[in-house]
Amino acid sequence: MIPSRRHRTISMSPPTRVGRTIELYLKRKAMIEKLKSRKLWAAIVGSIVIALGDQLGLDADTVQWVATILTGYVVGQGIADAGAQGVQ
Repeated sequence: MIPSRRHRTISMSPPTRVGRTIELYLKRKAMIEKLKSRKLWAAIVGSIVIALGDQLGLDADTVQWVATILTGYVVGQGIADAGAQGVQ
């Protein structure tokens, strides 16, 4: 007797609810950690100042000054983070 096709196939079970819940939790935790980044918020503030400088009543020199300061902060912090992780 030849075994049926059903007995020869190996079935992979779909992810369980617990596995999916853990996966979503880890993704949410990673997103929260990213939102705590000061570099991210500096970049967001810099983008807002650049985009809305005229509407905020800022002259071009002030917008450029703020953008330069925040860019320097983001780059400097990135270098410091890379050094802390041992990247050469």
